[in-house]
Amino acid sequence: MASPREILLIVTLVLSVTATFIALMAPLDPNQPLATALVAGALMLLAAYAYARKNAAAGPVLTLLLWIGLLGGLTLRALSFWPEAAVFMSLGFDLFSGQALLNGWNPYLFTADELLGGGLRVGDAALERARGGIAASPPLSEWLAQVAPTDARPSTPLLTLPFLALAQQLTPGGALGWYGILLISDLVTLGLLAVLLLRTGVALGWLLLFWLNPIWLTDVFAPAAPLALLGPVILLALWASISERAALLGLLLAVAAALNLWLAALLPLFLRSAGRRPLAWRRAAYGLVGFVLVFGMLLGLHLAFGAPLHWFGGLSVSGPAAGTSVGQLFAIDAEGLIGGLSRFAAVVWVMMLIASGLALAWPPLPDQAQRTIRAGLLGFLAFFLTTQMQPQGLLVLVIVLPLARSPALVLAAGFGTLVTGLSSLSPALAGLSPEMTARLGVGLVLIALFVFAWFTSVRRNQALE
Repeated sequence: MASPREILLIVTLVLSVTATFIALMAPLDPNQPLATALVAGALMLLAAYAYARKNAAAGPVLTLLLWIGLLGGLTLRALSFWPEAAVFMSLGFDLFSGQALLNGWNPYLFTADELLGGGLRVGDAALERARGGIAASPPLSEWLAQVAPTDARPSTPLLTLPFLALAQQLTPGGALGWYGILLISDLVTLGLLAVLLLRTGVALGWLLLFWLNPIWLTDVFAPAAPLALLGPVILLALWASISERAALLGLLLAVAAALNLWLAALLPLFLRSAGRRPLAWRRAAYGLVGFVLVFGMLLGLHLAFGAPLHWFGGLSVSGPAAGTSVGQLFAIDAEGLIGGLSRFAAVVWVMMLIASGLALAWPPLPDQAQRTIRAGLLGFLAFFLTTQMQPQGLLVLVIVLPLARSPALVLAAGFGTLVTGLSSLSPALAGLSPEMTARLGVGLVLIALFVFAWFTSVRRNQALE
């Protein structure tokens, strides 16, 4: 006979999976209120599962629930791409980039319109070769024809090009190979999470916070976003931190920062865990040197290919916005000294992010003060790092949810989705727009949850969750 807590776990998990299944399978526009409401509902049910999972006694019901959840997550991933659905616009550009690498073209050199024969650019041998190859390949022409605006260039992360090329080698002209690679990446992420949970003595049932997460399934896996490849990199970096392998940690976080620049802020936090013994500063130096060397090489590679560095604030601007006081700092087509220095804005931001992480991680404060600072920082990030669209870098938080085991962080990982869902109800407060009202409402709720978690951790003298 299942206990009331076990019944609550079963109900919340089944309803969350059902809502995610409907959101993935129903012919709904992802931006429609109903689709957003389904994903937001599934996320809140998963947060309720995380709350009910705390202090749950081990037993056959929880073991059965784990296996059902693992099978359900695998089924949801398989249904996302089998049978193969229509290719998303952004995915088409990514698949084109992989095929371009196979053909020996630089995918970052030309716009979609130029590759399809438009514009006034003629006489370029590389462009003419690419045009000839595209004209002879209906899938390439179809992918590029979907791109809007037509003057856009591929924004595919440079380090994912070899995997995209492999996918096109396996399934030419289709997305099935790429989905297969992402499925393998998710399985590797799941395996690494299981290893870390076992090493830290945490129950494997927490794996479902990642494996069944509706934000990851609908915003990352279903649209086949290259961000999915970050999972193994982040978890290997975390393992290197726990194992006090600082040099390897620096290398892995440099790769992660090349995929998403804001992840550089994790370096001081991970280095602090990598060395709390007498040789801590030496290990930290190894990690920092490894990060700087590898990231410098990767930055040079990006500059050589003309590939963009990715961050989730949209800091690079062009056109009229480049003339504004803020836009000049990040302009990519400004003239003169500002235009030249803007190519190295990434270096400045990496230094600022590392400094911010140092200010948070390294001061020798008492445990209670550290809890206060980290709770406040997480609440502020959840409040600040939101736009009408889900910030892509914030999705990395989903990867570590099984290790954090926090219902508040489950909701924070889907902050953009919650804001979009609430703003669709057109709330208004004191003359604010519905979107701003939704941001304030969701942000205040999350901050309240973090404060409650902090008080609970202080009262029970436990780690902050």
